[in-house]
Amino acid sequence: MKSYIALAIGCLAILLAVTAPWQPRAKAVQDDQAVASPVNSSTEVSPVELIGPADLIATGRCTNLESIWINDGRNLVTLATIEVSDVLKGTTGSMVTVVLPGGIDANREIPVAVTYPGAPSIAPEEEVFLFLTQEEQIANSYSIVGFAEGKFSIVTTNKGEKLVSRDLVTVDPQGGPGVVRGTRTMVALSKFKEEIRGHVK
Repeated sequence: MKSYIALAIGCLAILLAVTAPWQPRAKAVQDDQAVASPVNSSTEVSPVELIGPADLIATGRCTNLESIWINDGRNLVTLATIEVSDVLKGTTGSMVTVVLPGGIDANREIPVAVTYPGAPSIAPEEEVFLFLTQEEQIANSYSIVGFAEGKFSIVTTNKGEKLVSRDLVTVDPQGGPGVVRGTRTMVALSKFKEEIRGHVK
């Protein structure tokens, strides 16, 4: 019996010795991810708070998605081409390029996919309401203000009414009555536009 106990203690000691060096590394990776994903640590941002930092506020439909490597092949991003239907702040042409973190490179021998927790995403043909700021790494492009906070989907009900929806499934909201993780908030598009235009200077 004593030999079994000694054997178990010995195995446990070996296991701890092997796994201990990996623990600081695992924590470092988690810390890096937290830095890369500001939405994870932020409180819920109201649409009005997104107006100030935005260079462009617009609605439109995604007509194309293309993943490319930037920074000498170190970062994979997706370029979403948005056909603009309305501009509430700033000026732009009929098309806008929005840079989304992550993407898929299927052209490699081993396909690569890169994702970021809480990052904004846009689907093909999706109609969107976007708060955008100038993107410095790619000319003539924009990134979304507040990571996923500045991207809203525009959906049409079976009665033909257009609603604005912000998906909070990947966001960790800390405030706001009735707003919890895993839900979507919806408001009439016309009312939403009216509110935003009322605060644009």
